[in-house]
Amino acid sequence: MGKPMPLRYVINMLPAAHLIRRGSRSVSSRSKTLRTSSRLACPLSAALILTLGIPFSSGGTQSWRGSQQESKDAHAAQVMRQVVSAYHSLSTYSDRGTSIVRLPGGGVYAIELETLFKRPGKLRFAWTTQSNLAPGHKQDGLIWCDGTTAWASYSFRGNTPEQKKNLDLAVAGATGASWGTAHWIARLLTDEVGGIRLDELRDIKVFGNDTVEGVECVVLVGYHAAGGEHKLWVGNKDHLIRRIEERSKTGSQEEVRTQILVDRDIPDSRFSKEGR
Repeated sequence: MGKPMPLRYVINMLPAAHLIRRGSRSVSSRSKTLRTSSRLACPLSAALILTLGIPFSSGGTQSWRGSQQESKDAHAAQVMRQVVSAYHSLSTYSDRGTSIVRLPGGGVYAIELETLFKRPGKLRFAWTTQSNLAPGHKQDGLIWCDGTTAWASYSFRGNTPEQKKNLDLAVAGATGASWGTAHWIARLLTDEVGGIRLDELRDIKVFGNDTVEGVECVVLVGYHAAGGEHKLWVGNKDHLIRRIEERSKTGSQEEVRTQILVDRDIPDSRFSKEGR
């Protein structure tokens, strides 16, 4: 238990301390004192409680802050449940996006990407990568699954179609080549894709609010088991991911998804190498 705080210190902390001191010098003015006391009822009550021996401590403030943080944590967990539910509820999904990777040595990689998805298991993900380390040089990659067979092709392998055992292995193979952009959204869209999902990040908390391409979002922050901070921009209305930022000792990455369309008809012919 802490010692009571002297009343003179409490009074000096009050916003209307000058009124208290003024009132003590004009006790003869009964009406003025009454007006002053009515305005200061709450602050004076707090001061008297402290003077009578109730300890002045930060325990209450700490408890309040703790409950506020718990509320934010619970809200973050609820948002991520809504994210998973939103993606799982979609019959189709498409987007375009960009991702910028910055490495400690000064290397910068820019990725342009496109996603097509149709439930239950049709996926097409294409990307193009450029780097300041090789100006003018592009690398293309593509994976697709028609719901039965999965394929991949890479420009550095002559764009020759390579059959994969399943969609999961197709995405896994493309994840490194696409700087991770093949994984996150595909993992949310279907459980046929394995690996860590964004709702499995550690210590997810509400970070704030922001907008992405005019979409109001709640911003969450969490941590990957392998290290590194992840920030997620989640649309307030549709609970879809608009932006992902990753920061670690090995560099940073900023990924933005735009032109998102959901539950629109996508012809089966799009889920092919040609994508037409």
